Amino acid sequence: MAQLFDVNIPAISKHLKNIFDEGGLRPNAIVSKMEMVQMEGEREVKRENKKRVA
Repeated sequence: MAQLFDVNIPAISKHLKNIFDEGGLRPNAIVSKMEMVQMEGEREVKRENKKRVA
Protein backbone atom coordinates (compact mmCIF):
# COMPACT_ATOMS: atom_id res chain seq x y z
CA MET A 1 0.00 0.00 0.00
CA ALA A 2 2.80 2.38 0.86
CA GLN A 3 4.30 1.97 -2.60
CA LEU A 4 0.90 2.33 -4.24
CA PHE A 5 0.24 5.67 -2.53
CA ASP A 6 3.91 6.77 -2.56
CA VAL A 7 4.07 7.23 1.22
CA ASN A 8 6.04 5.64 4.06
CA ILE A 9 4.70 2.62 5.95
CA PRO A 10 3.97 4.63 9.15
CA ALA A 11 1.49 6.79 7.19
CA ILE A 12 -0.45 3.69 6.14
CA SER A 13 -0.39 2.35 9.72
CA LYS A 14 -1.70 5.68 11.05
CA HIS A 15 -4.60 5.77 8.59
CA LEU A 16 -5.51 2.14 9.27
CA LYS A 17 -5.44 2.80 13.02
CA ASN A 18 -7.85 5.69 12.52
CA ILE A 19 -10.18 3.45 10.51
CA PHE A 20 -10.12 0.83 13.27
CA ASP A 21 -10.61 3.42 16.02
CA GLU A 22 -13.65 4.83 14.19
CA GLY A 23 -15.14 1.34 13.77
CA GLY A 24 -14.85 1.29 9.99
CA LEU A 25 -13.15 -2.11 10.11
CA ARG A 26 -12.60 -4.80 12.74
CA PRO A 27 -8.87 -5.57 13.19
CA ASN A 28 -9.45 -9.19 14.21
CA ALA A 29 -11.25 -9.81 10.92
CA ILE A 30 -8.47 -8.53 8.67
CA VAL A 31 -5.12 -8.98 10.47
CA SER A 32 -2.62 -11.64 9.46
CA LYS A 33 1.00 -12.28 10.34
CA MET A 34 3.50 -11.56 7.61
CA GLU A 35 7.22 -11.32 7.37
CA MET A 36 8.93 -8.04 6.48
CA VAL A 37 12.34 -8.14 4.86
CA GLN A 38 14.67 -5.17 4.67
CA MET A 39 18.30 -4.58 3.97
CA GLU A 40 20.47 -3.19 6.77
CA GLY A 41 23.77 -2.45 5.15
CA GLU A 42 24.61 -5.70 3.39
CA ARG A 43 22.50 -7.79 5.76
CA GLU A 44 18.99 -8.97 4.93
CA VAL A 45 16.87 -8.71 8.08
CA LYS A 46 13.54 -10.49 8.48
CA ARG A 47 10.93 -9.59 11.07
CA GLU A 48 7.49 -11.02 11.69
CA ASN A 49 4.81 -8.36 11.83
CA LYS A 50 1.08 -8.26 12.10
CA LYS A 51 -0.23 -6.84 8.88
CA ARG A 52 -3.75 -5.73 8.22
CA VAL A 53 -5.13 -7.11 5.02
CA ALA A 54 -8.52 -6.48 3.50
